[in-house]
Amino acid sequence: CGSCGKSTTVKCARCKDVYYCNAECQKAHWKEHKRICDMDRYIRRVGALLQDLFFAWAEQMHRDCFVRIEDTGSHLIVYDGPHQQGSFYPFPNHLVKNAKDKRMILSSQMCDEALAYFKDLVDEMLKGTECKLHEFHFRVKIPRRRTKIITVHGEDITGPLRAHLVIAVSAKDNQKEWIIDPTGAQFSMFEAVMGKSEYEHRYVDKVLSHPKWGYTKKKFEAYAKERGYAGLMARISFKSMECIHQTVLSWKTAHGDLNSNLFRATDPVFQDRK
Repeated sequence: CGSCGKSTTVKCARCKDVYYCNAECQKAHWKEHKRICDMDRYIRRVGALLQDLFFAWAEQMHRDCFVRIEDTGSHLIVYDGPHQQGSFYPFPNHLVKNAKDKRMILSSQMCDEALAYFKDLVDEMLKGTECKLHEFHFRVKIPRRRTKIITVHGEDITGPLRAHLVIAVSAKDNQKEWIIDPTGAQFSMFEAVMGKSEYEHRYVDKVLSHPKWGYTKKKFEAYAKERGYAGLMARISFKSMECIHQTVLSWKTAHGDLNSNLFRATDPVFQDRK
């Protein structure tokens, strides 16, 4: 119990991180627990909105011509047909069984893109929270099910590496850490936010690196200066983010700042404004 130290199995209903014997113990500990509990709810709301925005963007920016999807149980295999580089194609909703499979496909090979193109938006959403961020690069434990993409020439472009990149967030006093994962669906990791220790226990096989926050964006900004297909797509993708940032500005004009008028709002208000 976070208040009296006795053994218990009842979690705080909001953050599900601290345990209490009963309502009396929780009330006694609330003054101490409130700040980190409020922060937990804030981070989880940011991660959920970021994930939804990423998938909306990824569907609009879809540039593959998928012609067939095969489910083997351990893999969701997506076969790419002939297409012209630089072109965009409607996402093949008619080939997908459910929303989770769609997210598995849209997030495949896109973890770097999520951190690069959405970096400024994440900063905007976390403004004023005094959080510390860094990028967390690791190898995923063998997943229950993962996405595999096969090109028109029969090449598996996903490969066996299982490398993944997410956002690590910590409270200013390091009292708690979280992982925000917009693209884990490709490995059947659908949660947008999880406590860092639990996330590592469930999913992390080997830590590869801890890049500074913004490292991946700088890398993609360098790509955008290059000639060729990769440079073209990076430039288009950065340009597309202007639409999202303009929408955020319009929202703020109508409702006020994101901090108090969205992420700290009551649950019904947050769901409506999200």
